[in-house]
Amino acid sequence: MGWVYAAAAALVAIAVALGYSQVQLSVYFSRVESDDRFELSVRALYGLVRRTVHVPVIQFEGLLHGVTIKQETGGFGADCEADDRFDFERIRGMYRDFRLLTEHADDLQRWTRRLLARIRCTEMRWQTRIGIGDAAATAFVTGVVWGLQSSALGFVARYFDWRAKPELNVQPQYNRVMFNTELKCIAKIRLGNAMGAAIRLLLGILKVKGGIRTWQSILFKAS
Repeated sequence: MGWVYAAAAALVAIAVALGYSQVQLSVYFSRVESDDRFELSVRALYGLVRRTVHVPVIQFEGLLHGVTIKQETGGFGADCEADDRFDFERIRGMYRDFRLLTEHADDLQRWTRRLLARIRCTEMRWQTRIGIGDAAATAFVTGVVWGLQSSALGFVARYFDWRAKPELNVQPQYNRVMFNTELKCIAKIRLGNAMGAAIRLLLGILKVKGGIRTWQSILFKAS
């Protein structure tokens, strides 16, 4: 019977180790003149699981045609590329789907706040360089941009657990016309907390009549 207890102890140790492991989410966005770059990376199980979504091309084609993006996905031993378009009709459909999801889960807002409170932000940098050719106008616009970025960061900061002071910088470029911005954020959550949140979400969906069917239809349609 000794091997049974040893196996049980090993399973418990593995479960605890996995529960305390970190899921790391890294977000990077930059716009340099007309070139945009977006990258989203997920790392879990002590680096055994990695997934990266890279968007090297973002083209705004007007209000009617929306935005076209080129997406490159890598990880789990497979790479793929895809082009996608987000126009007004698609965004409106996504909003309708989101409303349906919130209506078919019990107290989703409270669940979201609890989840975000368990996410630890370990790095946040947002740097912008802006110039419009005129010194006085550039100084004014720099102050406006600083205020907008500070307000946006202050709004987001209420929901997360910050482990490092956010870095925010807006630099005026008085003798040139330009707008460059770079944003990098790294956030972490314990796998055990993420799994617990998933279980609570499932229980909340089960409490609402037709919840499972609605979530399945919308999520399968999105995939």
